[in-house]
Amino acid sequence: MTAIATTESELVEQLNTRLPAGFPKGSICTRQAVLDVVTPEPTYSETNRVWQPVAYSFLIDQFEGLLEQQNRNVVAQIYALMGDNGARMISYYVVESVLDGQFETLALWSSHDKSAAVRIALGFIRYLCFNTVVTAEIKLARKHTKHAERDIPPLMTAGVGAMNSLRVNHTQRMEAYQGQQLNGDARSLLLDVVKSGGLTRTNFWQALAMYENNEGENWPNEDHKLPNNVYRLYQAATNPTMPIREQFRMCDRMHSVLDSACDFTPTPVVVETSRMIEGTTDAEATVNLDA
Repeated sequence: MTAIATTESELVEQLNTRLPAGFPKGSICTRQAVLDVVTPEPTYSETNRVWQPVAYSFLIDQFEGLLEQQNRNVVAQIYALMGDNGARMISYYVVESVLDGQFETLALWSSHDKSAAVRIALGFIRYLCFNTVVTAEIKLARKHTKHAERDIPPLMTAGVGAMNSLRVNHTQRMEAYQGQQLNGDARSLLLDVVKSGGLTRTNFWQALAMYENNEGENWPNEDHKLPNNVYRLYQAATNPTMPIREQFRMCDRMHSVLDSACDFTPTPVVVETSRMIEGTTDAEATVNLDA
């Protein structure tokens, strides 16, 4: 059994060895490799630019500059390129959090092949009961159009600034999960998670076994067994390694089912972005990663 990470230093060590498993095979690269990707020329219509790709170097410099400006300590980071000539990019960061037992996660996506907008996802990863799952509880996107470079820096600032509200939600959710006891209905609830798309059928039996046995890879040691509650089920369901984008999507669906089981309603996190995003409302700016 892999040793559980119970301190920040142990988590950092595990992050740097385990997180790459969530990325496409062969995609991990250096920061310089991402910066060196050539940005395609914009596509023009008769009257205006229709598609204006944003340089990866601009995005990374802006994002990392914001983290430095806010004195956020990055403890782990991964860069990845996919497709021909770096057609798609991910830069992923784990930073220290003011919450005990957790780190905050920030991910930045973009593409040069028109497959995706510039996307930002922010969430958490725990280390007191460490598994590989990361959440994305704030999701923002900006299309590659004329004023993208003008809009993206304040969009990043707004997203990172909303983390204070997100921390409150996350803490309350974990408290609700820990307070909801399960009396023989774990299998039924886990099946509801599968039906929602929050867990694959393949991983269902593994998660159920982890819950019932109260043990598994990356599970707390004998002195820290978990009680029969929704939190224990959550730990079991999020233990299997999943692709990084799938983790974000599936955690949203899993939270929806488990929140309902605990009668927990998260407070909406408002990110003021309407002025920055051409032709969208605040609600439209806070979009799903697949939008």
